Parts: sequence; C-alpha cells; structure tokens
Amino acid sequence: LFPGKGILMRRDANAGAEAMARCLADVAIRVDPAARVNYLSIEENAELLNWDAEKYRQELNRRAGSVLQ
Repeated sequence: LFPGKGILMRRDANAGAEAMARCLADVAIRVDPAARVNYLSIEENAELLNWDAEKYRQELNRRAGSVLQ
C-alpha cells in the first residue's frame, strides 16, 4: 500500500488477485476512519477459510495459476 497513491501488485497476479484487491478497496473505502476495527479470531478465520464459497474461489485461482490463495 502506498497511502495517497495506490497499491502495488505482482506482475503475475491473475484476475482473481486483482478482483480481490478491488473488493478489499471497496470495503476499506466504506470504513469510517474513526471506526474501531476488530481482527477475526483464529476460529473465525478458520471458519471463513473452510466456507464452501472460499474453497471454490481458491480452486478457481489454483486452476488459473493464481498467486493469491
């Protein structure tokens, strides 16, 4: 991240990685700078990583030779 400038991505990042970066930017821009942001617990993170939709996304990225897993 480069505050006030943008982000830097690897040249070999695929469309899935670019879509994820756009998604994160869309979410981040909506967060009030004064808001208290909490990190997910290990259990919450594991639950999301084992979610069927996440497994599907990871498989699509693997098939595309993704750099983002």
